[in-house]
Amino acid sequence: MLIPLQLTSDARIVGRVLGGRRDEFGVLVERYYRAVQSVARARLENTVDAEDVAQEAFVSAYRKLDTLMEPQKFGPWLMAIARNAAVSWIRRRKSEVLVADVATVAEPGENPPVERAELQRIVRAKLQDMEPDQREILLLFYYGGKTVGEVASLLEITKAAANKRLQRAREALGSEFLRSVGESGKARDLALAWGIGIG
Repeated sequence: MLIPLQLTSDARIVGRVLGGRRDEFGVLVERYYRAVQSVARARLENTVDAEDVAQEAFVSAYRKLDTLMEPQKFGPWLMAIARNAAVSWIRRRKSEVLVADVATVAEPGENPPVERAELQRIVRAKLQDMEPDQREILLLFYYGGKTVGEVASLLEITKAAANKRLQRAREALGSEFLRSVGESGKARDLALAWGIGIG
């Protein structure tokens, strides 16, 4: 007697997918889509972002399926992936918002788009002038949306070493930034808002 796939256990479906029946992953998507989307919605402000995060979580789970040590725990494993995807999404958004907010800070009567473009040009130029290791860690953290732990893993260093490198890179960027825009209070405020060390 054949059991319909919809009634088959997660562990069995995972085994079948890993055995080459890749299309059967769709059963797991159908089974967990609403739960994954709910986890994403609980952390995000709108449904469009939650849907994007849900799709991202399923793609990630599919790619990492062979790392699942206990296939019977597919559901909790997938929820953890969804939570992490939502947190990463939020970090990326915060980073984008921070850059947009900081870049539009202007004194009354100034033209914010001109200042924004100038700040972006300065930061890009200063990033290019930095040592490759410093530039890499800043870009992984701020633009790649990676956590310090993820950066450490990607760079195959300890978390403490990643924190220290990130601190030094911020300080280096802050020094270069201030040399370019001057040590005015406004420049200092912008650097601080960006999390750039200026000590």
